[in-house]
Amino acid sequence: GTSVTTAEGLKAAATSERLGGHPVQERMVQYYGTQCGFCTPGMVMQMWGGLKQHNAKGGRNVTEKQIEGMDLLAGNLCRCTGYRPISDCLKSFAKDSKLCFENAAKGPFETKNTDPTFPAFLDNISSSADSKGWYRPTALADLTRAWSPDKTVISGHTGWGVYKEMCALRPSSELKLPPVLQTDAVKELCMMETKGDGTMTIGASVKINDLAMEL
Repeated sequence: GTSVTTAEGLKAAATSERLGGHPVQERMVQYYGTQCGFCTPGMVMQMWGGLKQHNAKGGRNVTEKQIEGMDLLAGNLCRCTGYRPISDCLKSFAKDSKLCFENAAKGPFETKNTDPTFPAFLDNISSSADSKGWYRPTALADLTRAWSPDKTVISGHTGWGVYKEMCALRPSSELKLPPVLQTDAVKELCMMETKGDGTMTIGASVKINDLAMEL
């Protein structure tokens, strides 16, 4: 199964007794990273999700320089703060953070009691071909068994809003949706391996951000 974590869910999962939020949310306040508040939920979720995606362990595995190279704030717009305090908030989680703000925390945060956990009831739920013909296997063997010439193979599926016959803006009665085989959850296709001779094997569903970090 798949779950979605919101800014409210992030706060609810934390056990903080100070501001009552997740460490990322608390730091945004401590480093004056929020003014009108319009962009704050998105910034918070992008920081938390980015650090989690890059296996930063709350910041224990990354330096300030590495965080700068992750481009974690790209795509979120802020018209109040000028980004500097938001960037400071993000870099404060680095293991070598040199930031010095009065009454503001710095350094990695403990993920054990603050990060949301994957819902247990979704652990044993897997995608299968349903009445709409959408199949999302998690193993290469399942992908092989599910493949057939009539299925459209997708990964990120960015063509949904590009191709006329699949455009999400068209009336549902006009949509022509073939059976879909989605590969982004196949573990074998999301792996990268660097061999001793320097050659590298890259899975077909590896995300560009993950590849950039590996290189």
